[in-house]
Amino acid sequence: MKSILAITLSAFLIYYFVMVIIDSGFWPESTVWKIRNGLFAAAAIYLAYNLASIFLFKQITPEQAFVNRMVDFITNIVSASLRYIQPFRREFFIACIVAALLMFIGLVAIGIPGAFFLDISKWLGLVKGIEGDRAWPSAIFVSLIWPLFIPIGVIIKHELLTRGSLVLAKASIVGTVVFGIVIIVTLTHLFNYLSGKN
Repeated sequence: MKSILAITLSAFLIYYFVMVIIDSGFWPESTVWKIRNGLFAAAAIYLAYNLASIFLFKQITPEQAFVNRMVDFITNIVSASLRYIQPFRREFFIACIVAALLMFIGLVAIGIPGAFFLDISKWLGLVKGIEGDRAWPSAIFVSLIWPLFIPIGVIIKHELLTRGSLVLAKASIVGTVVFGIVIIVTLTHLFNYLSGKN
């Protein structure tokens, strides 16, 4: 059953990658889309080779399929992560709930929190700001991503506590969130700048 699901998922991913490439044109004008199409094409070719290795060349068994190996890898990562957060599991899950609520609020508010963060850099005179059709999608993107740094901050806090850095641990959550917002806003402005040049 697991092998059938893996093969079906591989076939679906190949179909999805090919359809996305066809929909956007095989060689779009945007550099970002060219890179994306290249990655999607490479993924589709690899998955197709993987399926051919199972059914045509008989080199590997369905259990050795790429998707199966990825599922096993993800399962191991999840198990290891649950063991790692065991000492502070309650605080971590509370941080995840808070992050989810903030993401929901940002979505309902049509990206206003993200727009505020993006405008800070404009007010400081660091960038010209994002205008036109890219403004609201960028604001929504920032609104959905920045809360993820809250649970990351909890992990960093407890890592610092285990190392005996009590002073840094107290400010780690706020520091991680601020650092995350700066990184997201910077990357968003950079992405929109590169997209605007193409």
